[in-house]
Amino acid sequence: MSLHLTQIRLSFGGDEVLSDVSAIVRPRDRVALVGRNGAGKTSLLRIIAGELDPEGGTMSLTGGTRVALHDQRPPLRRGITLGEYVGEGAAAAAELEADLRRIERRMAEGDSGEATLRDYGVAQAAFERAGGYAWRSRLEGIARGLDKLGIEDFDDLDGIAPTSPPSAPPSGVDAGALMERISGVAAGVENDANAMTLGEHVVLGRPAEHMVLVKAGSSIGCGVLADGRLHRGSRGMAGDVSHAAVVDAPNVLCSCGRLGCLDAVAGGAAIVSALRAMGLEVGGTADVIEMARNAHPPMMRLLREAGARTGSVLATIVNFFNPDRLVIAGSLSGAEAFVAGVRSTIYDLCPPMLTDGLRISVSEAAARGASIGAAAAVLDRMLDAEAVDAALRAGRPLRGTRLI
Repeated sequence: MSLHLTQIRLSFGGDEVLSDVSAIVRPRDRVALVGRNGAGKTSLLRIIAGELDPEGGTMSLTGGTRVALHDQRPPLRRGITLGEYVGEGAAAAAELEADLRRIERRMAEGDSGEATLRDYGVAQAAFERAGGYAWRSRLEGIARGLDKLGIEDFDDLDGIAPTSPPSAPPSGVDAGALMERISGVAAGVENDANAMTLGEHVVLGRPAEHMVLVKAGSSIGCGVLADGRLHRGSRGMAGDVSHAAVVDAPNVLCSCGRLGCLDAVAGGAAIVSALRAMGLEVGGTADVIEMARNAHPPMMRLLREAGARTGSVLATIVNFFNPDRLVIAGSLSGAEAFVAGVRSTIYDLCPPMLTDGLRISVSEAAARGASIGAAAAVLDRMLDAEAVDAALRAGRPLRGTRLI
């Protein structure tokens, strides 16, 4: 979407509100309009939304762009809930989805004629232009934000309820030191992707010196092995691809507040949300894998798309890091369509000099990976040469270690 404003002018009576206003808003731009009361901010937004006609100047929008404007004072008319009010912004997408469901019911009843298939294709294309199944995720993201502000009454948002995003330990808190004080033994804290990376390295016999493991489950994470050692980065966040932006992905609001993050458009939870929006009863990622085994058509498409989006982010890592092995782990690794999407996208986006020696495989450690990796980390810490020497010099036995 691109917006061009050129020399917009507007007056009310003898008062000039806007004079020679020009601006360009490009795709993925986020713009804050700031000014004193009465400066014309709302009037300009109403012009962009088509509610007001300017006295002079021109405005142009990319073809097919829809503009929605929420008043800064939500109306209290008709006794509607706040959830229903916010949901009005997705009314067109919801109506198009309902059209698809009606045509699908006709097809299920045996109406598979050429006209019905043509109607379905037209409706599907219009629905995707309106944002597709991502509209529910966008409303859920808005619900999360309002819930953080203490605003309630979202129970009627067509089944969408605000949920709290996963959180990390507060900045500056040493979780390992905290656990040591609580447990009385040496403790370490590791995320699941890093533990799975260590576990895979052990199961493979530690042959790979440079390895990337992507954990694709309900959410997506990544571990990086450099020179045979886990690479954590300066603050332990190396490999966190969950909030990497995906090019050309739908503008689904992520729990971090940004749009189009990998986790929000390709994680197992995102696939589950999309399937539920289609009216399918899906309990979780395990149901996704079961439906994939049965070659469920919409499921196969969603898995291929998720794999391609994950592969587009991993391709950047491959181009930069040049690993000799890329391992796909987590529950989605059991879906061939997802793995194929990752593999084909990496081969498409990375040059042959990087992919010729790159082995892309599904995890051999499977569900045991994180446990094996945690055990390996404990042993490495307990038997570290410097730790052993220090214990011997101090005349004390080695302390037990727990990895959380």
